[in-house]
Amino acid sequence: NHSAPSIAVHAGGDFDNVRNWSALKWRSLLETIIEKTSYHILLIAGDGESRHIDRLSANLPSNRLTMLRNLSFAELAPQIARCQAFIGHDSGISYLATATGIPSILLWGPTNRTIWQPLGQNATVLWNRYGATGISQDQILAALPMVWSGAE
Repeated sequence: NHSAPSIAVHAGGDFDNVRNWSALKWRSLLETIIEKTSYHILLIAGDGESRHIDRLSANLPSNRLTMLRNLSFAELAPQIARCQAFIGHDSGISYLATATGIPSILLWGPTNRTIWQPLGQNATVLWNRYGATGISQDQILAALPMVWSGAE
């Protein structure tokens, strides 16, 4: 098991959906976290998403990644709760992450955030009316100040 501070990431698998980022954007974010910090990444794959995270993580340093595949919410919650932060999108796993209370950065839109966004003191919802594709990596990194200060 890893001892470095961790960030949990759920990129999902439906990269063509307006409510999620493209695989290229997720890959770039993973590379930036690895390059600029000492954080360990817990890469989460829900049901049917394993091959997607295999592609996202190809050729990234295996000592910086742990794959969490097809875990139940009961198994996944304590894994996420031990992390310093969570990054995800409009998905059930994002609701679980915010329920753990850790800082959670969520790509959201065009879904009505007033009705559907996860609630929680530590949830930062980055909403764009055109969907997650309108949210930049810089917005995510700005919402995660500990990425630059806490892990280096």
